Amino acid sequence: LGVMVDVLCGILPGIGYSLVLGREQGTASAGHFFGALRVDAFRPLADFKAMVDQMVRDLHACPPLGQERVLVPGDKERAAFADRSAHGIPLHIKVVEALRKLGEEQGAPFPA
Repeated sequence: LGVMVDVLCGILPGIGYSLVLGREQGTASAGHFFGALRVDAFRPLADFKAMVDQMVRDLHACPPLGQERVLVPGDKERAAFADRSAHGIPLHIKVVEALRKLGEEQGAPFPA
C-alpha cells in the first residue's frame, strides 16, 4: 500500500518518491493524487451501497480501543452538522466583536 501511495502521490505528479525525496529528486515535499471511479462499471450501485452500509455498521460495532467509539469518515462531520443545526454555529469572541463593529459602521446592528 505504501508503494502504491508513493507511485500515485509522488512519481505520477513528478515530485519523486519517499526514498529519494529531498535528495536528488528536487525540493518538493508533498504530492497529491485525486481519482474517481464509476462504481456502476464494476457492480450494481445499490449492491455497492448496501455493502458499504454493512461495513460501516460492522465498524461501528467493533469494540473501541482507547476511544469512546469507533468512527468512520464523516461521523464527526454529521455530528457537528446536527449540533450546529440545533444550537447554532459557535463563533470566537473576536469574530463576534468584529461583526458587531462592522454592523455599527454599516448601520446594521448585530443581534445580541
